Amino acid sequence: MRDSDRHYFNQHPLFSQIDEATLDRILAGSSATNYAKGQTIFHRGDPADVFYFVLEGWVKVFRITAEGDEAIVHIFSAGDTIAEAVAFAGKNYPVSAQAVENSRVVPILTKRLVAELSRAPELALSIMASLSLQLHSLVAEIEQLKTRTATQRVCDFFIRRCAVDEGSAVISLPYDKVIIASRLGMKPESLSRILNRLRKIGVKTENGRVAIADVEALIRFSDGESPISLTG
Repeated sequence: MRDSDRHYFNQHPLFSQIDEATLDRILAGSSATNYAKGQTIFHRGDPADVFYFVLEGWVKVFRITAEGDEAIVHIFSAGDTIAEAVAFAGKNYPVSAQAVENSRVVPILTKRLVAELSRAPELALSIMASLSLQLHSLVAEIEQLKTRTATQRVCDFFIRRCAVDEGSAVISLPYDKVIIASRLGMKPESLSRILNRLRKIGVKTENGRVAIADVEALIRFSDGESPISLTG
């Protein structure tokens, strides 16, 4: 791994409270692996004896439904861990993982982390904090799927990626629209219709970039405060 990778580990709740020596022992023998776009990292049903730390790129975890559709459970980016809860439980992976874009990922043997618990009891609190944050994130995503319309979910997706909350903004889509649609719980054609309708309020999408004429207006619209209708 590169020296510059250390800050990702130091900032993650799972590792932020431990000293460098403990982190070195946990990462001993681990090295970053490059995955090309579309390459599988692990399959559903594989033994979960390692969990993963993303250093670069985007990784999706997903399941194939009974109808043969792909249901994306979550998408991870630099600084995120994948599957530690399953690895700690000693189970098999309940989902598959695949690189959405070219990615660099570190597999970490769970047994190394568990072995450090006797040396560094504070690590147990770090594990609990990390799992709690992931649970909170999943609950928030489920709440959004249940309480927000498809159009509001698309607006929220854009708003979260804006560096400003007023004026104009241009953002880059992190991955292709098919994955965005699945991530937001809709079909690609539904996303395309919503993007076309959002042009009425100054949101234009082209070549993987989204130009927003008025971020504040988009926020108001997403909150249901705008009188503008997108029907028709």
